Amino acid sequence: MKSGRFFLLLLGERIPFYDPVARIAFLDDRNEIQLVVSAFTFTTIFLVFSTFEHKEVVKEKIKKFRILAAPADLTDKEIKRFYPPIFLISRMLFKTTVHFRKIAEF
Repeated sequence: MKSGRFFLLLLGERIPFYDPVARIAFLDDRNEIQLVVSAFTFTTIFLVFSTFEHKEVVKEKIKKFRILAAPADLTDKEIKRFYPPIFLISRMLFKTTVHFRKIAEF
């Protein structure tokens, strides 16, 4: 699972996905694994959640989340290797936002 989706499910507390994702986060809390996230993921999470929740609530979630996940130190080479071009990212972000809106309307 891509890190962005993992953290969207965790912070969004989406049922039925929340329990398995929370178990993985619990393993990190017990230092059995280490969750690593890019700075870009923090931005994506903020953009998606700020459309549904107040920005101060989203900032608090991200602050708590930063304690759990270690920010990755990415170089340009790693970014080009792991991340698609920016137009694909914006398209994925749009699809995720639309999906969350449908859930919120449900």
